Amino acid sequence: MNLDKSWKHLTFKYTPVSSTTANFSYAFNDQERDGTAKPAYLRNTGNGSIDLTKLGDSKDVRWGFTASTGSQYSAPNDVAIVMQQMPSTANVQSSVKLTDMSQYNSDGTLGRDISNLNENKGYRPSNPNPISSFINNPSYNVANKDNLRFQYGLTYTSGTLETGEINASLKLPENVDFTPDSSSNNQNVGKIVYAGTNNSSQDIPASDITEDSDGNKVINLKLKTMDNAGQQATVYLYGQADSDTTPKLVEGEPTSFDSQNYIEDVTSPTFIINDQLQNSTTKAEQDVSYNDDVTINGTTNYAHDSTFDGNDLTIHTTINGKALDDTQVETTKGNKNADYSMVATKASSSGSPLKIGKNTVDVYAVDSMNRVSNIQTYTINVKDYKDLTLTATDKDPMTVEISDSIRLNSQAQYSNGDKITDIGPISGYLKIDDGDFEKTTFSGGSAVSDITNLYLDLAAVKLPVGQHTIKLYINDGVRDSNTVTYHINVINKKLILTANSSDTNQTVYDNSDVTLRGSFAYDDTSDFANKTTSIKYQITSADGTKQAEVTKEVDPQSTNKANFSLDLEPIGKKLLSGNSTQNVNDYLKTATGLKVGKNEITVTAYDGKDATSNTATYIVNIPDITPTISSSKLSQTVISQMKLNFPIEFTYPDVSSHKYQLQAQDLAIFANVKDSSDDPTMTVLDQPKTSEGKVDTPYTLKAQSQWAKNLIVGNNDLSVYLMDPYLRKTNTLDYQLDVLPKGTQIEVGNYHFETIDPKEKIDDYVKRDGNWNVKIDSYHDKWNLRAQADNMLHKNIAGQYTDVSNLELVDFDKDSSSATSLTQNPIVASGDTSDSATPVSYNLFGSNSDSNDGILLKTNGVPLSGEYKSTIKWLISDSI
Repeated sequence: MNLDKSWKHLTFKYTPVSSTTANFSYAFNDQERDGTAKPAYLRNTGNGSIDLTKLGDSKDVRWGFTASTGSQYSAPNDVAIVMQQMPSTANVQSSVKLTDMSQYNSDGTLGRDISNLNENKGYRPSNPNPISSFINNPSYNVANKDNLRFQYGLTYTSGTLETGEINASLKLPENVDFTPDSSSNNQNVGKIVYAGTNNSSQDIPASDITEDSDGNKVINLKLKTMDNAGQQATVYLYGQADSDTTPKLVEGEPTSFDSQNYIEDVTSPTFIINDQLQNSTTKAEQDVSYNDDVTINGTTNYAHDSTFDGNDLTIHTTINGKALDDTQVETTKGNKNADYSMVATKASSSGSPLKIGKNTVDVYAVDSMNRVSNIQTYTINVKDYKDLTLTATDKDPMTVEISDSIRLNSQAQYSNGDKITDIGPISGYLKIDDGDFEKTTFSGGSAVSDITNLYLDLAAVKLPVGQHTIKLYINDGVRDSNTVTYHINVINKKLILTANSSDTNQTVYDNSDVTLRGSFAYDDTSDFANKTTSIKYQITSADGTKQAEVTKEVDPQSTNKANFSLDLEPIGKKLLSGNSTQNVNDYLKTATGLKVGKNEITVTAYDGKDATSNTATYIVNIPDITPTISSSKLSQTVISQMKLNFPIEFTYPDVSSHKYQLQAQDLAIFANVKDSSDDPTMTVLDQPKTSEGKVDTPYTLKAQSQWAKNLIVGNNDLSVYLMDPYLRKTNTLDYQLDVLPKGTQIEVGNYHFETIDPKEKIDDYVKRDGNWNVKIDSYHDKWNLRAQADNMLHKNIAGQYTDVSNLELVDFDKDSSSATSLTQNPIVASGDTSDSATPVSYNLFGSNSDSNDGILLKTNGVPLSGEYKSTIKWLISDSI
């Protein structure tokens, strides 16, 4: 038996319309076995009316099926009737509807109902192209990528029984994407809404979508039982039309409702997905002047290259949220593109929708099929003929106590010099933290020149304890100003900074760093909020110049108290820390540090962004003294390209009976050709030595300069002066230099031999102690170095070196194991720099030399204990 052809579905509806009349309708063969609605042309339908007066006095209408059992000779027949739903038990009205939520209906509201193509008797699914007659009928069409809403509704109309919990199985239509937006927190695909009694709703998560045994996507739901007339349950599903090709037929899919006393099937609408209308432009942003009209151009077409039908497009436009009159744009049938052009009148015109500043223009198109394009956004920047500038004039960030009112000061002015003559039109806008801008009132209005002073008062406790960001701007009725930002920390305790009393007023008597000490803590001894705190300090010089603020991190010694120590350098210390090529004037443009005269240092401490309620002030006085230099040898003979040596006596004047002292790295020499406009060459002096510590002046320096440029062979006049770390400049000495074209020079110092321990074996020769570093500089010269010395003198009990000893200085040749006494004035080194383009330096008996070779001390027996010394005379001579 062929069940598909045998089982026929019948729907019969009986509706009383008055006490004497009732209507009925029926549809035979209206569903497939799975509940899917058959096309309208396959259904047998009819209707009629009943005269209830012919039923007598009975108030009940009885219905059913009758059949004869037949005679005993009748042939057997396979006839069966299954009652799917019976009246008077639980009568439930079902419905299903599709709405395109991307398109507008006839009254202009978003959401257009889509008709069911399956209900059109002209629709023949079996035809080769069943939708050819319907692809231009908007009633059955949606656009690709449109947002769709499927609505399945149940309404309990009457009955004697409740339905019982309803199992709903919804087969999802193909070519509809029910995937939630991955960027959204809402991962639901729909919801169930109950109305009539116990109004409520519940979400349908995407995870409820499963597959049946045939691979179809389905959603299985359990709906609450229904038992009261008017009670409703509505299932909403949200998806997006999604087809790789258009037009695309989407067939309706069955949904079954099954409960103890109610069974019914409905089918979602059959519809067509058509091509997507899209809107674009090549010029989305324009900058125009206040007096210029604006032309807005764009192009509308279809995503899959469909052609226009020749009907007009409707262009919808809003400027800054205000809707303008719609514009009709003609299309040419068969064309793939339609261009539009609109003009917005200049901002200076009365009634123009444009305003000074940024304007947002939104444009979308609607075609004859009600397809809605994307919104093309244009940005029109209308240049103002003047800017309104707001400048914050208070310290930022600021820390206030919760009991304090807050005044935020600012200045307003126009860029073209116009004056704000009346504060009345000025509106202020205030935003606190993540809130919205709210209109507020600025006070003030006093003007100096073209600048107007304004202020905004915030009442105490307006801001709760904590960190806050305040944003402000003003509007003069035409234009907005820029936005200024304040950072305000509201506290209910005070962070107090205490300066070390001995450091708050100091006068220095040398060039060492100056130390400022102090501590900070909360007045209630509570813990710091941050593991690392900080201090900020700023130096104001004697001339009133404020240097850049400096921040230094401070690690607290405990959880609630931090001690700090600031070491402030002389302003020129970093310049003198190496042979810088930067001149003094350029260096001072960015340098920070203590200067000559009174230095006022303000210090503020921070716990994170929370500042101390007080600022400590330290005074450091740097004596304004002028050091002097002198030399007994202003005429010298020097060698071309060599470093220059200047014997100089340096003197600081006393300061209030105090000696002002020198120490290592305190001085630099500046040298230049006399009366030259070039920057002098700076060389940092290595005197005094670090080992000398602090020394009084006068102090004799053997100053050496790197300066060698612009010197010519022959007579040269050279100007020399010195500077200290506070950039105090000495007088200038003028040297007369006779520059030789070539030559060799030597630098020597005081040297030692290793200690002789009589308890140990005494070697024939005693090594040099450490690096002697006899330095020779030679330029275009052949040279020999001779060394002459007598035997060492022994120190007698009177402390005098008078006794000649057997300790003999020799030049030892390790290769030949022979030694020559320095009493014979031997050649100990030689060199040739004749072909060298630049001076050559030799370092004899230095760190790289063999301590068993060269100048050694010959013992000649066991010496007496004690100290010995001798003088080596070094002689440079030309070699032959």
